[in-house]
Amino acid sequence: MSQSNTDEEIVDSKFDEEIVNLKSDEEEIVNLKSDEGIVNIKIDEEIFNLKIEEGIVNSKIEEEIVNSKTDEEIVNSTNYNFTLDIETLLNNSTTTRRAMRLQRKGELCYTPRPQNPFMLYRRDMSARSEFVGIKSSETSKQIGKMWKNETSEVKDLFNALARLAEKRHSEKYSDYSYSPKRKKKELQ
Repeated sequence: MSQSNTDEEIVDSKFDEEIVNLKSDEEEIVNLKSDEGIVNIKIDEEIFNLKIEEGIVNSKIEEEIVNSKTDEEIVNSTNYNFTLDIETLLNNSTTTRRAMRLQRKGELCYTPRPQNPFMLYRRDMSARSEFVGIKSSETSKQIGKMWKNETSEVKDLFNALARLAEKRHSEKYSDYSYSPKRKKKELQ
């Protein structure tokens, strides 16, 4: 953003919109002029969160507001109704068939891959009562369809969760490097 001293006007070259600062003692109000009309956004200077006061904000500005938050803020400020608690989702499962088989064999050195957004979504959804007693393959199909129909806000939430899970994974397994094992058929 570039700021000119005349009329306290800021021109945002990214969105090609005029932003006019109206300052009060406690808070800063920003008016955005766009095709939809003027939008008032209140900026809380202590927390640096943008709060929409009134009007319509186009999707690019909404995306910029979401991207200005940290992953922890996105996850903690959501209204999404998780089935599992966030800590359970972020940690890799120890109750999968593979994890249990490796524990029985005594191969505790295996390192699981970090979870992607869909895996986190699937884990959370499959814990719901409507999926109890249904085959895993059928559950995956149904949850896959649900994922495709989810809003961008929910997908952004699970992308933030995946980044947090990857950060936790890299702290726990600092020397991890993905190296896929070739199947025996490929070697012949």
